[in-house]
Amino acid sequence: TLADHVWFDELGRVKHRAFVDGDPMFTQAGLLDADNSIADALAHYPTLFTYATRMNAADCTVPPAGRNWLRTGPVVETAAWSQIPPIPNGPVTALMNWTSGSPVRVGDCWYGHKDMEFDAFVDLPTRSHDRFVLAVGGSAPRNRLVDCGWELVNPLKVTGTITDYREFIASSALDFGVAKHAYVASRSGWFSDRATCFLAAGRPVLHQDTGCGDWLPTGEGVILFSDLESAKAGLQEIRANYARHARAARAMAEEHFEAAKIVGKMLDDAGFR
Repeated sequence: TLADHVWFDELGRVKHRAFVDGDPMFTQAGLLDADNSIADALAHYPTLFTYATRMNAADCTVPPAGRNWLRTGPVVETAAWSQIPPIPNGPVTALMNWTSGSPVRVGDCWYGHKDMEFDAFVDLPTRSHDRFVLAVGGSAPRNRLVDCGWELVNPLKVTGTITDYREFIASSALDFGVAKHAYVASRSGWFSDRATCFLAAGRPVLHQDTGCGDWLPTGEGVILFSDLESAKAGLQEIRANYARHARAARAMAEEHFEAAKIVGKMLDDAGFR
């Protein structure tokens, strides 16, 4: 299963079972709590993958929680995103949930959601001449976002169907991706599955630095930012050299996130074939 910590008895009939952790730190925090439903569900999965690609690095605070984790990342079927014309003058878009639960505590540290990170970048539209479109769910401070220059759209509308989602990405010039506080503070190495769709569509990605630059070559197609000034500089670089970054974005999707390639490696790493 992917990201959803689920178990029902019928799954016991499956010979090979693996869980893919797309929400690092939150998953491991649940495992550390013996009475947590996450721990109950994952006890049935002998093989665990995680998007925490830097787990066990000296500065990564995502705990193994007593389990062995195989590193992986998000995937995309690039053929499904082919032949989408670029729109260099299109808006900067972002798609996110303001918060998807409560913070978790691991050791002496608390780890939270995107609401804890976004405030550092809320003024980006006022530092740029670009149009910024934000599809945000949850309890976001909508009036403040509008005052800061964000054009808000209904996230349920732009993700209601595959066609809606494809059209939202096609209408964008690039993706602006703020990560959950937990992914950033833990130096997890997490990379957004949403961003892979933008890349496959030939849309450059501005992605918050989670340590993912350790395994992903960035600088063309994907530019990392860590504060407001580096986000502004990254945006200026993409706008100044849009065609080059758009080509690099598509090439990066094919090289590093192609579903057949990544899933095949996962099967091999797990010993499933």
